[in-house]
Amino acid sequence: MSDETSREPGCGEFGDLETSDFSRRTFIKSVALGGGAAFSGVGANEVLGADTSSGSTDNAGCPTGQVNLRPFNSPYKGPFLEKVAVPIGGLGAGMFCLEGTGAISQVSLRHTMDFFKEPMIFAAVSVKGRKNGAKVLQGPVRKSKYYGGAFAARGNKGKHYGLPRFTDVSCKVQFPFTKIDLRDSDIPLKVRITGWSPFIPGNSDDSCMPVGALEYSFENTGRDLVEAVFSFHSENLMATFPRRIRGHTIKSITNGFILHQDELPVQELEEGSLAITAESPDGPPIVDHCWFRGPHYDSVTVLWQSIEQGKALANPPQEGACPGASIYCPIKLKTGDRKTVRVRLAWFVPGSDLSYGKPVKGKVSTTSGEAQKFHQPWYAARFEDVQAVSAYWSDQYNRLRKDTMAFHRCFHETTFPPEVKEAMAANLHILKAPTILRQKDGRLW
Repeated sequence: MSDETSREPGCGEFGDLETSDFSRRTFIKSVALGGGAAFSGVGANEVLGADTSSGSTDNAGCPTGQVNLRPFNSPYKGPFLEKVAVPIGGLGAGMFCLEGTGAISQVSLRHTMDFFKEPMIFAAVSVKGRKNGAKVLQGPVRKSKYYGGAFAARGNKGKHYGLPRFTDVSCKVQFPFTKIDLRDSDIPLKVRITGWSPFIPGNSDDSCMPVGALEYSFENTGRDLVEAVFSFHSENLMATFPRRIRGHTIKSITNGFILHQDELPVQELEEGSLAITAESPDGPPIVDHCWFRGPHYDSVTVLWQSIEQGKALANPPQEGACPGASIYCPIKLKTGDRKTVRVRLAWFVPGSDLSYGKPVKGKVSTTSGEAQKFHQPWYAARFEDVQAVSAYWSDQYNRLRKDTMAFHRCFHETTFPPEVKEAMAANLHILKAPTILRQKDGRLW
């Protein structure tokens, strides 16, 4: 989990040390366990004995004369969301990150870390009959993204930062589950996003599955019946650059779609697929397999118009390249009702250009003996294609969630100090990043 600091930006690290009851032991504990506040569990006001009764703040918005830290294992809110990104995926199988705001980023499905890959992939909800009733299911865009990302100087081409989002967001990270709560005065719904992937000690195969889940729960907090349309959208993020090259398309799968890239004539190791499916309590989802084909921002403009109007477009697979695809799930909620839409992601990238020893000359095929000198993931030996991975993920979902939850409860109900549990969980998250690989023969490296 990426969490560079739990100190509010611009705040002093230890406040006014001369006036605080600050012992050498407290100093060592603050630095050694918190990394200067990286993971804090007792509030800093407790550690430093600071007085919070005055409520006065300095120019940076920090309480005067005291440290403003996030307590260990407490939800991330406000500026503390700036650097939160939780890996979701199997051990050695690739990952995507669920940010503390609900955004998806750092999509790394091809066996290497891709920190800056933030494709257009997002969920949205549209409440019928409500002004400003259509929102992306995320909190406000992190300020660093406006200026620090690729193409920022050119207007953040290919991003959707300008679409409306929820105003209030908090994120609770408890490995291997991440829960994000969203609220907005325009939407009479309480929304929770739960992201997770299987992590079951003693069951290495299921823990190494190339899968992840995003569960979107909606609770009607108003007095009237709510008719809404949940939707999940993704550009073809498996298409390799440049996109003018043929070989990528969007295929069909039960209750969803497959983003696919064929082997290329020159780079055959580019083959890869990502299946995205949904399960709704109010019936099977409606799938649009191909967004409007147009230049520049036309595809996204037409897409958002459909979301705003609460349309659920059914569009069969099209030949050739497609900009992206969508899943729509109409839902109805009476007062107090709570319903959950499950979005499942499964991927299959059978080859890579990672190798050891002397470089192999010429192109390499995943089916040739020469490819054995390159890394091939473990799941490529167990499953034939992405359809097989997705089918297993769907069939075994409830069991895998139950077993993963059993570990979650065992881990988080221990009597370890909160700062220790948070530090342990942060390191466990690293196992889901492609900093480790599991070979086709089952070995880790």
